[in-house]
Amino acid sequence: ARSPRFQLDPSLRRRDWRWRAGRSFDLRPSTDAHLFFVDTTPLVTSYADKTWFASVPEGAATQDAAVGAHKMGEALNASDAKWKLVFGHHPMRSNGFWSDVQDVRDALEVTAVRGGATAYFNGHDHDMQHTSVDVELEPKRGVGSSSTQRLHHFTSGAGSKTGRGFGVVETLFE
Repeated sequence: ARSPRFQLDPSLRRRDWRWRAGRSFDLRPSTDAHLFFVDTTPLVTSYADKTWFASVPEGAATQDAAVGAHKMGEALNASDAKWKLVFGHHPMRSNGFWSDVQDVRDALEVTAVRGGATAYFNGHDHDMQHTSVDVELEPKRGVGSSSTQRLHHFTSGAGSKTGRGFGVVETLFE
């Protein structure tokens, strides 16, 4: 049977020390950098009606979508790294073929910015992009005033198809 358990199996790490896989996890390769990896598939609500979503043993349907985002937020807030970078498969913002994945943006963007993330890296769209946006943050618990913080979005999808153009002005390449 198909199962993501194969990729998540700890025995792969014993075979090759470079193998790091988990549904959501973080990695601190240096004092200045902290990397946060989030499994974005459970966040995409349109997948719920797909046969593969529910039929794969130990797959995305068995995960609580909010847990990965919550754990990422806690880890970001606890980190004192200068560079906090978040990685996920699906784009929060994209000028590519698949466009924005609003579910992922709703679940992660404000949490990433509040936690001090500088950038979000994703695949899914098969092109290369760099966009940045100012994310508005409401005051915590109603205290203080709202503020904005810039979050950079980088897409590097496998295959890097070209020729479709971008289509919106938020990109640095228009």
